[in-house]
Amino acid sequence: SLTEFPAGTSGEHTLTASLAVSQVPADSKDIIIGQIHGADDISSVPYVMLHYRDGEIRAVVKQKQKGDEKESFSLLTGVPLNERFDIAITDAGDGSMTISASYAGNTQQATAQVPSAFHGATVRFQVGDYQQADSAQGADDGGRVTFYAISER
Repeated sequence: SLTEFPAGTSGEHTLTASLAVSQVPADSKDIIIGQIHGADDISSVPYVMLHYRDGEIRAVVKQKQKGDEKESFSLLTGVPLNERFDIAITDAGDGSMTISASYAGNTQQATAQVPSAFHGATVRFQVGDYQQADSAQGADDGGRVTFYAISER
């Protein structure tokens, strides 16, 4: 986890990462690879999540701290396993966010508002291999992700 900051209110904060997914969980084929996650009193709540699911990079922005209300944006499709790609999440500091993904010279981005439920809350960027699977399909199942570069500014 990286530096904490107040969501949507304190100047620009950007997470960038270069990575490759080499394996996805057998049942869901879904891994969260980057997110903006709550801290302090909402430490168990991610609200911006970048998913790699079966070759698709999708951004999901939760609208409430509890419940399933969300916005979802497909950024890229056809990103194969074992191929390096880049992601970026920017909290612009003015209440808006930009989320992007790049692969093979193609960059796509989505813009969203920091949900009011999170505006001003203490948050942090996180990257990792957050598997979205219900159950393991054997000892070698699960996700495998290699990060080549991670930066925050």
